[in-house]
Amino acid sequence: MKRITLLLLLLVSALQAQPILNASNFPTEFSKMGYRANTAGFSNGSAGANQIWDFSAMILEQRNYTMTLIPITSMPFHELFPSANFCEKWNDNGLISYSVYNLNSTSFESLGYVDGNTVVQYTDTALILQFPYTYNTIIYDLSNIPDETSHSQIRTYDAYGTLITPFGTFTDVVRVKLEGEQSISYIWIDSNTNQILLGGNFENNVVYFFKDITNLTVNSSESQIFSIYPNPTQNDFILHNTNNFNTDVFVSVYDILGKELVSSIKANGNFNNISLKDFSPGLYIVKITNEENQVLHTEKIIKK
Repeated sequence: MKRITLLLLLLVSALQAQPILNASNFPTEFSKMGYRANTAGFSNGSAGANQIWDFSAMILEQRNYTMTLIPITSMPFHELFPSANFCEKWNDNGLISYSVYNLNSTSFESLGYVDGNTVVQYTDTALILQFPYTYNTIIYDLSNIPDETSHSQIRTYDAYGTLITPFGTFTDVVRVKLEGEQSISYIWIDSNTNQILLGGNFENNVVYFFKDITNLTVNSSESQIFSIYPNPTQNDFILHNTNNFNTDVFVSVYDILGKELVSSIKANGNFNNISLKDFSPGLYIVKITNEENQVLHTEKIIKK
């Protein structure tokens, strides 16, 4: 009887565990891919503890839309943001922009953004998160943008639980309700990385899912022993060994959900032709490994 009682207490404790967002949860390296989805037949779900949001049946629309964390000094005009220490580089089908933040132990604040040659610095920073961010905490924010009106928003940690997406299940997810001057939306945040998994309002018919692709896209400059071209390509691409790599290597191709489409083709010589002619247009990941299955090179390629 005591053992059963103990198990019940542990179960109740697990159900009541509330994920907390802290500054230390942010990753130093991270990349993600965005997908748009139509929300017909789905709802935002309920607020409260231990929710289960099951959106696994939603159909995702692939976009060439990525975010990568980069050093702030790699961003153009970084000197105009002396207090910035956190930068997101966004690539929307070739259109590059940067979101600039200050991250410290008590808050995560937006300082502005860079879009091409346009630099926007907020007169008053926008408070995105405060730490520790706990269940039912409300953040009131008023930010000022030059040459625009002030923007106010209320952010409420209104729910937590399990989020089921078309590409995986995530526990310890925090949902934040965003109440603006003219709209309401929601974001679901992975408390392990403080990264948004899903954002939007189902009542507006469109939301965005985000998939972690860090391990498929990180590519160190020291490993540039291969080149892949043409990129974008209409049908095939050429893998060129630029450093006379003299051991057996193998080429695999994945879609952005991580599904292997081309499995470990052995590359012979300095030039190898890989066909994508039967693939739909979109973004794919090329991975090159050795006989021990160690990753030597990864690269994104676009099929037109």
